Amino acid sequence: MASINILQQVKTYNRDRQLPGFQNQNCLVSKVCNHKYNDAHRGISKNLGDTISIFLPSGATSGNGLIVSTHPIYQNIAELPIIGAAYSAISATDQERIFNLNKEGFWEQEGRAMAEELGSKVEIEVAKHITGSATNLDPKSPNYGQMQVNSGPTRFVDFISTGLLTYQALAQSQSDWLTMGAPSIKHEMVLPTNYYPPIIGSGLGQFVPRRNDSIAQSWEVGTFGTPMTTYHSSNNLPDHIAGALGIADTTLTITATNDPTGVNVTELTMSGAGAQTNAVKVGDMGYFLAASGIRATTFRGHARTNQLVQFRVIANADSTGGNVVVQIVTGTYTQGQGLNSSAGHPLQNISSPIVLGSTTVKFLPSHKCGLRVAGDMFYLAMPRLTDQSPYPSSIDTDKDTQVSLRMYHGPFLGQNENLLVNDTIWGALLVPRGSQRICLPLDANVAAA
Repeated sequence: MASINILQQVKTYNRDRQLPGFQNQNCLVSKVCNHKYNDAHRGISKNLGDTISIFLPSGATSGNGLIVSTHPIYQNIAELPIIGAAYSAISATDQERIFNLNKEGFWEQEGRAMAEELGSKVEIEVAKHITGSATNLDPKSPNYGQMQVNSGPTRFVDFISTGLLTYQALAQSQSDWLTMGAPSIKHEMVLPTNYYPPIIGSGLGQFVPRRNDSIAQSWEVGTFGTPMTTYHSSNNLPDHIAGALGIADTTLTITATNDPTGVNVTELTMSGAGAQTNAVKVGDMGYFLAASGIRATTFRGHARTNQLVQFRVIANADSTGGNVVVQIVTGTYTQGQGLNSSAGHPLQNISSPIVLGSTTVKFLPSHKCGLRVAGDMFYLAMPRLTDQSPYPSSIDTDKDTQVSLRMYHGPFLGQNENLLVNDTIWGALLVPRGSQRICLPLDANVAAA
């Protein structure tokens, strides 16, 4: 649909290539994500709605002695659907082009603005995988508007009340995750741009001259930790607004599950919930209280750790009559996997069975999200679109944002209207096993009063 342009009646435009653009910090797309599946020449699908299958590490088990009993093979295939699509478009009449727009430098500046806006749009949508709320944006798809709930962390570290204020807290969050057996290569952490100063300030108070010389000059964490972690800033990280039970810090008791065998618990029925609209919401993070005695197990070996059992909610739910039924995912081994307490099972991820009427649960309150990801497990595919024939088209990858863009232009025949469009498609997958949500105070990185 054509828009009404607001143009200035001037004779010349200042052409200054050094004028800064409104460049957001699109570190997820440009630095953190694994672009292995970007290239169309590798035979990767190029159509919106298609799916790329990614082979991930399988689950396994072991036994004592030399007399063997085999375990079933669980081939671990994760799906990366191409469901993202976005555009930025302008139109102009022939008169506007002649007298206003065909001035030296105008189209270059306008094109740059469109590319930056589109790059930020993609970054914001990709960041929604941190909360498991990335949405199908293809209006022609039967799944339009549905969330990609199997993508995103199911484990978290909670700094909501304390703030993430020190280098020691950074190290603790990493060591808790490594305790589970998280990948030990290529650790990346993304925090909100304005949440770093307290961390840097804590470091400057320590007697570490060489490190402090560097951070004092850059006011950045840079690389830190073992394994070495690269820290990034983003102004596009999502907020998560929790359901009523998380906001109220309600303690719930599990009274039933969907799987009495304990092999794949993806639904918890809990009491103590009152009567609440949106008692839980998609993206809420829940955990078993320590008093329940159940703990998460290591990814390999299935040994009991000192880490709490954690999970993510994948559907909104109201509570009625004091009860709430919550759909959950852990994704420890296979996509969509729930809790598994079956000893000796290749997909076991909790140390002992849920005790109905005794195991208690809480949900986190609202928070600002950060992300830790390891092993290149945040996949982003941005296939190159084809020419938009018969219109003149150009397809390229933006050097600043790593966004693959298509640009085409042409007239609306007989309407005295010319169209210029930039568009792109993408798909993303944030593997739960390779990621951790960093839960931060919602408004500022400070400890609660």
